[in-house]
Amino acid sequence: MKRVSLLMALAIAAALTAAAYGQAGDKPGAGETLFKERCAVCHALPYPQALSRAQWEVALKTMNKRLARKGMATLTEEETATLKSYFMSMQGK
Repeated sequence: MKRVSLLMALAIAAALTAAAYGQAGDKPGAGETLFKERCAVCHALPYPQALSRAQWEVALKTMNKRLARKGMATLTEEETATLKSYFMSMQGK
């Protein structure tokens, strides 16, 4: 049931878009670029405030498992950290 709720939240969140911001310490727009290259192939940018930090961590792990099941390249630890930082940088914007 938790998975269904998370998937529903992600589906609703994907319908909304947010302005893209680069995260501190990374090249400007690195998170946005990574999202566009790796994630936007399948879905829209989720609304960052739709999920908490802990929920984003779960969502990224879930997406990585799905990539693996589909035989696609999974996110590296660095990519996961970049995406997490990107989503967190947009919280409250």
